[in-house]
Amino acid sequence: MTLNSPMFLTAYKADGYDTAGMSTFYLPFRDSSQEEFNLVTQGDCFLTVTNNSENPEVAKAFLEFYFSEAWYPDYIASISSDSTMTPYAKELDPVLQTASKLQPEVKFMTYGAGGSDFINMVSETKFDCKQLGVEMLTDGFDYAKRCEELNQTWAEARTKLGLK
Repeated sequence: MTLNSPMFLTAYKADGYDTAGMSTFYLPFRDSSQEEFNLVTQGDCFLTVTNNSENPEVAKAFLEFYFSEAWYPDYIASISSDSTMTPYAKELDPVLQTASKLQPEVKFMTYGAGGSDFINMVSETKFDCKQLGVEMLTDGFDYAKRCEELNQTWAEARTKLGLK
């Protein structure tokens, strides 16, 4: 079993591996099977223009180009990820389609990149959600202990940064 994003599929196929026998499934975010099938999703990259941008008009022009007919359709066709833009619908790779066939009733929960306070907290605490995910898969991982450590680190950072 491989746990990864659609980007993995692109690299896997580029390395010449056969995907004929592969399938995918969604990992739900819920407390019981009686609840809605919540699926946390996020963009592969976060593009934004911050309040502190030195040249916001140039940054906005780049974003307009990035998601324009001149660039985005070819870009999204070259990767395994789904399109974020309604006008540029994309048929997913058959390997990725299997997840939707197995679980057609999905409530997508969008993970946001966070505002400046969140970004400052991440920087201050050196928090890495991907590293935490890897830790959770290791033998002997103590979830309660790790949560206590994270709560302490984040409380100290909030105080230092003057955040609630």
